[in-house]
Amino acid sequence: MTHTIHLTRAWAILVGLTVISVTVALTAGPIEGGRVAAAVSLSLSFIKARQVLDHFLELRNADGGWHAFFSVLLLFILGGLMLCTFFTH
Repeated sequence: MTHTIHLTRAWAILVGLTVISVTVALTAGPIEGGRVAAAVSLSLSFIKARQVLDHFLELRNADGGWHAFFSVLLLFILGGLMLCTFFTH
């Protein structure tokens, strides 16, 4: 039963982060606001990805090396997307 509550809490966090991302994207202005929305959405995407990896794929129980590997990989991918967002306009 505890596992179900744990997953439900993680799911609620994911939903809340999605609502925040959508709200920021819809309320941001066209130029600078778009960059802010992208930064917020990509930052929240990192947190969401960590939630999925840790709680649904059980990475929180894995060795520290796996946890660090996926964190660095996520930072690399999302950081690259952030750089593309800021330097292509």
